[in-house]
Amino acid sequence: IKIKSLTRDRQFLFAAICFGIVSEIAMRVAIKIWGNNMPIAHVYCLVEFCLLLSVFYHGSKGLIPKKIYWAGMIGFVLAGLTDMIVNGSLWKGHSVIRSLESILLIAIALYYFFDLLRHMEILHPEKTFLFWIGVAMLVYFGGNLLVFIYYNHFQQIASQSAKAKELMLQIVFINYVLNIFLYTLYSIALLCQKSKTIPKFSLSQP
Repeated sequence: IKIKSLTRDRQFLFAAICFGIVSEIAMRVAIKIWGNNMPIAHVYCLVEFCLLLSVFYHGSKGLIPKKIYWAGMIGFVLAGLTDMIVNGSLWKGHSVIRSLESILLIAIALYYFFDLLRHMEILHPEKTFLFWIGVAMLVYFGGNLLVFIYYNHFQQIASQSAKAKELMLQIVFINYVLNIFLYTLYSIALLCQKSKTIPKFSLSQP
């Protein structure tokens, strides 16, 4: 209802949430019709990274320089397309690019917290929008990193027997649980008000 009144960083997060919902529905439909939804998963990964990077770029003034922001998006998209074309992963697992996305977003979140502690300018940072986005990145992508790295290996094992397939589903269940935490943290972030800075007092000469 209040989409027009949202700040740029919140607009990009809202776009990421909506795109995630649409992609989830599309992937479920694709798996039932064609038995494979990996092309949609690849596109989702590329778009999700660009949207979340935009959240950090617009949410923290000066944290990410403009040149690095554009270079990061273009470079990541090119890396994803290269993985699909060269490695032929379009219809297979997206382990490489998903792992890269996780590492980059974890690094950005850690750098944000480091910058937050270094400057100590935000009053009650735990009540700010970007604080909870950083927590969301660390919880979701940090918890799923090993799952993403070994996802292609899990798929190969799952094709060997029914017991192996059941084991893979149990491992991938970690992703489902962390997804709940991710969107819960997104909701908390959207409820946060504009951050307040600590006033600077100047010492007067006697």
